[in-house]
Amino acid sequence: MILYKNIVEVIQHNAESNPTGTAYQWLDRGETEGESFSFSELYESVKSISAKIDYKLRNSEPRQKIVLMFEPSLEFISVLFGCMAAQHIGVPVSQVKPDADILKVKNVILDSGAILVLTSERYKATAEEIIQSLGLSNVEVCSMSDLKEKGRECTPSKIEANETAFYQYTSGSTGQSKGVEVTHQNIMCNQAMIKEGFQHSEQTVFVGWLPLYHDMGLIGNVMQPLFLGIPCYLMSPFSFVQKPIRWLQAISKYRATTSGGPNFGYDLCVSRIDHSQCDSLDLSSWSVAYNGSEPVRADTLQKFSDKFARYGFDHNAHFPCYGMAESTLFVTGSIDPPKFTKFCSESIRNKKAVLLSGDHEGEGLTLVSCGVPSFGQKVVIVNPKKRIELEELEIGEIWVQGENVAKSYINKKDLTEQSLYARIEGEASEKSTFLRTGDLGFLSQGELYVTGRIKDLIIIRGKNYYPHDIERSVSLVAEELESLPSAAIYDDSSKEKLVVLQEVGRSHMGTIDVEALTKKAKLVVNRHHDITLAEILFLKPNSIPRTTSGKVRRQECLRRYQNREFDSRVIRPLSEVEATLSE
Repeated sequence: MILYKNIVEVIQHNAESNPTGTAYQWLDRGETEGESFSFSELYESVKSISAKIDYKLRNSEPRQKIVLMFEPSLEFISVLFGCMAAQHIGVPVSQVKPDADILKVKNVILDSGAILVLTSERYKATAEEIIQSLGLSNVEVCSMSDLKEKGRECTPSKIEANETAFYQYTSGSTGQSKGVEVTHQNIMCNQAMIKEGFQHSEQTVFVGWLPLYHDMGLIGNVMQPLFLGIPCYLMSPFSFVQKPIRWLQAISKYRATTSGGPNFGYDLCVSRIDHSQCDSLDLSSWSVAYNGSEPVRADTLQKFSDKFARYGFDHNAHFPCYGMAESTLFVTGSIDPPKFTKFCSESIRNKKAVLLSGDHEGEGLTLVSCGVPSFGQKVVIVNPKKRIELEELEIGEIWVQGENVAKSYINKKDLTEQSLYARIEGEASEKSTFLRTGDLGFLSQGELYVTGRIKDLIIIRGKNYYPHDIERSVSLVAEELESLPSAAIYDDSSKEKLVVLQEVGRSHMGTIDVEALTKKAKLVVNRHHDITLAEILFLKPNSIPRTTSGKVRRQECLRRYQNREFDSRVIRPLSEVEATLSE
């Protein structure tokens, strides 16, 4: 049962019921305890920021859009909640570093219709340059120290459930990111779903490293602990990526019960953590190791379990799940130990999942169940063209229905109607609308299996091929490629051909045998998938564009490939390296 209309009421309740309890503890560099908020300190900060924003926008209309440009920090959290308390709409953006991030920020500023950019002192000059380059004279840039506290104190009870809480921009894995209008009701419904689906309680303890402005980090690691009234220990995603052991050490130190991230996070731990780093590591408290946002791989879960079982990690703690920004976050999750199921590869290509019996051990395609819908949600599989509901084990588009589904895309009326209010053919009820996820999958015994994205699907001779399956086959041909980013794309701009872009680790740049690996990759793809790999490009690290949540942006990969923007010259054939060394 949902007791609150909005998340600000939750903050107020926690401050009154447990004022000295830890709400958030920031871990500098993922290791040292830095800034922290008790529940009462968080509420006081939110009220103060709310008053400052109220005074700043005292001459403006209600519910103005405010872009929030901050480094990962507790300041960002309090500013976002402060916007909600002032009944204005916060619009989180990524931490600005490369040019690609600046382009995303520009898109968000233009698309959202923001009149104010709130930022830290560190990013103020960058924000001013962005606004100047866009020629937006009506958009002001302020750091928090620029604001004066003369406005009204917030009144959480006046914030209605149907009010917009914030704009959440999608990751943009298959195109330009879109602004999703999330209401307080969406948030509160999804928080209740997460609590039930993850089987959380007042004894739950969170550790998180995910980006705070993105759905999994924000709705999961920031808001769910608040909803539960329990502590959360946070670090920057950069701290984790630089040194993955920091994540596991934090789980061990603070006896975390819930923590997780996309599949690549677990891969990083397997490939980059040495046993010599694991002295005194104890992962026995970790009961919910959630894994979502990108395809969940059975071999990743097994390798993680095998490597860290000696430190108390329980394989049954793996919690594959499925969700997206348009559903606020959570859709389905496992309530039992992770289920690995083998299906006939050929049947998957032909849009029908056929279970393999024990006689076919070692064959087929192993898929991981993403569990069942939480209460109040309905998940159906639909033929995306005919819009008719499919039977169990038939592969189609995943459609979702529930009060957690967002109300609209910003400035995209047609897309809102098509994607957020879709109807199954022949369904008469005006209320029976669904979110079209754009993802493909099927149901088996009520559990959801996700097979890929519609826009990423590779169709050859009428059969469906999922790029992540091809990418995985290539990555396993050599130890040097395992767990490294790759992208399978199908270029039909001139001559139709399947291409794989494969990153190579820094320690192997210039030393891998390109010719031998190319030959192996082509052989493996032909043998496992019965298709021809025309070309494989070996690239330096960070060449493949990814979203903030780690998803490969394959459509952007295709665009860059067609425009010949990828540079594989840094990876020289082994014969050339040997010749250079001998001179």
